[in-house]
Amino acid sequence: MSKILVIGDVSFDVFITPRLSETLCRKEEGEQYICFSYGDKIPVDTVAYYPGGCAANVAIGLKRLEIEVSLCTTFGDDSLSQLLQKHLREESIDFSLSIIDAHSPCNYSTIISYNQERTIFAYHKPRSYMFPQSIDQFPIVYLTSMGEGFETFYESTVQFVKKNPSVKLCFNPGSVQLHCDKKIIQNIFSVTSYVFINRKEAEYFTGIINSQGKEQDLMNWFRSLGVKTIIITDGNNGSYIYNDSTLYKASCFPTTVVEKTGAGDAYNAGFLAAIIKGFSIKDAILLAASNSASVIQSVGAQQNLLYEKDITSFLEKAKKLVTIEHIRL
Repeated sequence: MSKILVIGDVSFDVFITPRLSETLCRKEEGEQYICFSYGDKIPVDTVAYYPGGCAANVAIGLKRLEIEVSLCTTFGDDSLSQLLQKHLREESIDFSLSIIDAHSPCNYSTIISYNQERTIFAYHKPRSYMFPQSIDQFPIVYLTSMGEGFETFYESTVQFVKKNPSVKLCFNPGSVQLHCDKKIIQNIFSVTSYVFINRKEAEYFTGIINSQGKEQDLMNWFRSLGVKTIIITDGNNGSYIYNDSTLYKASCFPTTVVEKTGAGDAYNAGFLAAIIKGFSIKDAILLAASNSASVIQSVGAQQNLLYEKDITSFLEKAKKLVTIEHIRL
């Protein structure tokens, strides 16, 4: 299980931090808004540029933890796409199974960083996604966010896993997948070994609203479709993991939050790396929480991803700072 193929979109991310004096933010139950004066020029305190995208974040997270990983994505052919490829090479990511969409721009996100939270304006160029050949060499496939035109690719993934039942599919849906025919996503769930999802996404797919205290109901819905291991992240509330008839509730790794982009991807990369290395499920949760906590201490989704050399010290800290409860289902 040492090789993993990560499939999904990559993007170029621009982070801006507007001045607090120029911004109106309202956070109430059921309503959360950030507002700017219409038609004005809004002063910005900082700007930062980073390569990103869920697939790149997870692939780099795994590689830094010394997992053999390949990336399958579709690049544009503009200058930003070339910068993305250069960055991936510098991180020693193999993307030989990827293709270039001729005369097409790079995926792009503008991310507003405000009061330790982020709001993302994401542009996914509609692609003619092509299912890669010879991927049966990978015992694990991690499928994540893709843009418009993903439906045929997802169907090919379902058929591939059915024909190759030894392959473990890990699935992390993206924003576009939240606005498509739910049957398409349910078909993916039916062949998924590990699903990585946040609480809002879990509520959307299951139809279970106001799900605090109903985590077992969320898990049972995914279990009914055949998912073996379910990981639900819940922001400051920590995470919930179902594995081998046991539901685990884990707190966050306490840290200073600078910006939260990539927290989920870092969690997923840490969890998967630990499982591949043969760690216990509790140590996998601890490494996942550590990786997520490290990333949110800086701007961008990749800058503070942990390396292999960091694992021992972070696990020792996490065992003291992260609480894990478990309930036999």
